[in-house]
Order: sequence, then structure tokens, then C-alpha cells
Amino acid sequence: MTILYKYRSVTPYTAPMLKEGTIWAATPGTLNDPHETRAEIFTSYIDGIEALEKRQLLATYMLALEHAKGRPTFFGLSGKHKKKFEQDIRNARPDAIDYLLDLFERARKSAPISWEPSSIKDTIQALKRTLAGIGVISLAEEIGNALMWAHYANSHTGFCLGFEYDGNTALSQGYTCGAVQYSQFYPALAIDKLEMQANINIDLAHKTARRDLSFDITNPVLYDIIHTKSQEWSYEKEWRVVGPRGDLAIPYPLPLKEIVFGLRCSDDDMKAIRDAVRQGPFPDVRLRRVVERQGSYEYDVQDMS
Repeated sequence: MTILYKYRSVTPYTAPMLKEGTIWAATPGTLNDPHETRAEIFTSYIDGIEALEKRQLLATYMLALEHAKGRPTFFGLSGKHKKKFEQDIRNARPDAIDYLLDLFERARKSAPISWEPSSIKDTIQALKRTLAGIGVISLAEEIGNALMWAHYANSHTGFCLGFEYDGNTALSQGYTCGAVQYSQFYPALAIDKLEMQANINIDLAHKTARRDLSFDITNPVLYDIIHTKSQEWSYEKEWRVVGPRGDLAIPYPLPLKEIVFGLRCSDDDMKAIRDAVRQGPFPDVRLRRVVERQGSYEYDVQDMS
């Protein structure tokens, strides 16, 4: 078994969350790295998406054509433009998609049926919204890292929660756990490699059509994006618990096994934390504290009575 640590400052929320057995799942935009969930998108890999777009758009247009029979205008077009548009749809030529998208964009405002056309840009924006809303709990491999205590535990005055991890990636509540990898470059994102569900919802009564996209964040492509950071952060030796929603407190996704108090954690804070954890779902956790190692800049961790 491995123990993964959550470095924390002491705040007014500390005792209530220890009593509840909850931990905050942050959204990527609130983390301290401005490059969270960044990726390099290669447009040479989008043929699959264009094919998907074409099939869905043509299916929608064919349905709309059946309901437009006998009308003098179609999507705001008339005469030869209407006829050519219909021919391009019915022929479904491989090179017609760009023409159809452009023509429809120009005609959509006066169209009898409105449509929110999906494009590669729209797909990327939908993906970004998905990634921006995920929940991230940052954990660390090491308990004696001076920089981690300084940066995330209020200059050693805070404490650490130690969670037991059995090596299984899948956790409860739809969360997963995995190590962060560090790189000099953004991970590559090939749009057509994503596992996504695309649904067209057509409401003929209200003359509207909508395309909804959803993404599986456990897909290997998205997993790499969520779990990759710059090499400059490698000192953290971070692991991430990730779920579909963030900006909320969730029950502990892993068993709480120990609490470690920082070198400068006050007696009052240690007592308040001990009292709170005894009222929580894991009252018998191991209690330890950081101490200085004689003649060294490194630290030791000792059990508390």
C-alpha cells in the first residue's frame, strides 16, 4: 500500500471538513499552474471529426428537406441557390462539406429551421468546457518535502492528510487516481482520437436543432492532458484524484490513514485537528509530526503519543 499526502493550511474550514470526512475537489482554473489541462492540437488528425460532422449535418439537412418540400425558400435560399444547395446535400459529395457549412452559416439567420452547426472550433470549445469543470485533488508522494510544506501548508504551520492508495486507478464516485507526468512540452491532442458522444436533437415543433457533445475524461488522450505538467513542477511528485465535477467538497475518495503536523504547527491547531478527526469517519488515524533532523536540512517524521 502507498500513502499519498494532501498538504493543507489550517483554516476555519479545517475542523468542519475533518468532522465530515470531506475534501475539496478544485477546478483546474483555481490551481496555481496557469497551464493546467493545456494541449497542442494537431489539425492534421481531424479527418475523423470532419466525417462525423458531415454525416450528422447531412442527416439533419435530409430531414429538413423532407419538411421543406414545396416551400419557395429553404434556409433563406431561393431559386438556383436553393436548387444547388439541395443537390449538394442529396449528392453528399466528399468535397461538399465546406460549401454546405459556409452556405448554411450565411443563411441560418433567416432560415425556417435554426441550427447551431458544430465545427472543429466548437468541438474544441466543448472539450475546454469539460476540462474546465472537472474536479482535481492534488496529492503528493513525499511527506518530508520542505518546499511542499512551505507552499501548500502555510510555511510549515499546517498539516498533511495521509490517504492509503492500493494502486487501482478507478475509485468510487466516478473518480480516478494517477501519477502526474512531467514534460517540457504540452501533450498532443488528436481530436479524432477522443471518445465523445455527439447527439443531434431536432425540435420540429419549435424549428430548432441542437448538437450536444460529451466527453469521457478517462479516455487516454484526456487522461494525459489532465495528468501532464511542466518539468518545473516535478519536485511535487504529484498524484491526482480526478472526477467529472469540481468546485465542491466530496467524501474522502481514499481511506484516511494518518495526519502529519508541520514543524511549526501550533499546539492549539494540533489539538483542534485531533479533536475534529476523532469525530470524523476515521477517528483512529495515526498521528505524526515533522521534526528537524540534527545537522541536516532534511526532516524526520515521528509518531505522537
